[in-house]
Amino acid sequence: MQWQNSYMKLSIIIVNHNNREVLKRALGSLQKATAGIEHEVFVVDNGSTDFSVPIIKNRFPQVTFIENEHNEGLSKASNQALKIAQGEYVLLLHPDTLTNEDTLTKTIAYMDAQTQAGGLSVRMLNGDGQFLPESRRGLPAHWALFFKMTGLYKLFPKSRLINRFHADWIEEFEATEIDVISAARLSPRAARSSPSIGVMYSSVRS
Repeated sequence: MQWQNSYMKLSIIIVNHNNREVLKRALGSLQKATAGIEHEVFVVDNGSTDFSVPIIKNRFPQVTFIENEHNEGLSKASNQALKIAQGEYVLLLHPDTLTNEDTLTKTIAYMDAQTQAGGLSVRMLNGDGQFLPESRRGLPAHWALFFKMTGLYKLFPKSRLINRFHADWIEEFEATEIDVISAARLSPRAARSSPSIGVMYSSVRS
């Protein structure tokens, strides 16, 4: 799918700290996944000592680097790129994430159609191809922590009341509203420009 818009469609942000090898694979997968999409890629490096910056710069010259002398944490580093990102949508990724070739085309098309959506989380798989329950989360409450610490939530995996950390009442391939979107998420510009949710909370390091 080719977008005809003259503006930037997608900004991709990855925060890195000594993850050179997995970051290379992540950026390699993005090269195929972003075909036909007007995009920009930011890598915010948090003081890596594994020569991530020179090696990645040489291999992926189209990537924009923000270099921090120290490890500023995930939130603060993400905000550095968010403040200058130009895309209609912003995608936050961990450096060990591999993106399928059709994932971005499908998710952007879905968000374009769902104009009321504030963000989108995708179905994620681990390295063995197994579904990650972190793909859909509930909003934890105090009582939910008790059920998680005691393991009682395992007895009621489909309970909205008891199993609040992983929203297992939502089926793996079900598209629905969720309380908390995953770290690998797509958000529109309108959500980022909101004073309440435009940037990541960074008073503490994450």
